[in-house]
Amino acid sequence: MIEFYQAQTSTNSGKVRLVLEEKQIPYREIDISLEKAEHRSADYLKLNPNGVVPTIIHDGHVLIESSLINEYLNEVFDGPDLVPDDPLSKGCMRYWPLLVDIKLHPATWVITYTTLTRPAKSAAKSDEDLKSEFAAMKDLSRSQLMSSLQFDGVRSPSFSAALQTIRLSFRSLDQALGESGGPWILGDQYTLADVALSPWLMRFENIMCSGIWSDLDDLQAWWERIKDRPNFCGIVSKRLDPAVLEKRTIRGREIWPEVKKLLGELQI
Repeated sequence: MIEFYQAQTSTNSGKVRLVLEEKQIPYREIDISLEKAEHRSADYLKLNPNGVVPTIIHDGHVLIESSLINEYLNEVFDGPDLVPDDPLSKGCMRYWPLLVDIKLHPATWVITYTTLTRPAKSAAKSDEDLKSEFAAMKDLSRSQLMSSLQFDGVRSPSFSAALQTIRLSFRSLDQALGESGGPWILGDQYTLADVALSPWLMRFENIMCSGIWSDLDDLQAWWERIKDRPNFCGIVSKRLDPAVLEKRTIRGREIWPEVKKLLGELQI
């Protein structure tokens, strides 16, 4: 039994959950609330010093970092092999989780903060209190980023840069799917590359931003196939209250016209 420390809607938790479901590995979820900052609690930091989700414990051993966890699960457990055999294909596969970790994840955080966290913070605190909160941060670059997103929203230069990163990444994925001939990123085999990218499309679809890729035909067709897979039930926790996603959709619907306009201005 895998002990799976996760957040129910976390994209990186979704990556691991998809593999657990694909390979039918028994697991027990332990909720870590990001909203309550439980990922920074002393007890959790003992397991994961980076203070991020997910973390797994298997046979008494702690593993962290979702991409590395997925490689481990694929090697240790029976079920469909999610990594190609030949070295070249294996290298091509590993490019996509790396893209997610280096580019898509931080860019998606920017969009998510602006869409979901920003209005919640504005409702809870005055602008002056928020300015004081950001000014007190030890990480100056983080302070500047959050201040810009909070007070400039979609018109923040950081938002534009993040949106450009996401759009270009999805264009690259669309091209790869066209070159491989599908149905999956590397062709006939569903791999950890497909797993790695799925939660990010889920996030944008949930916040009504699927228009980012609606003109990318190969990507759109791939996404529909992903949603038809049995393991898609693990994209978020099966215990998640549907109202959580519904609230995000409402907020996303409000902000999408601004995002769509910005996409047009970026001409990408």
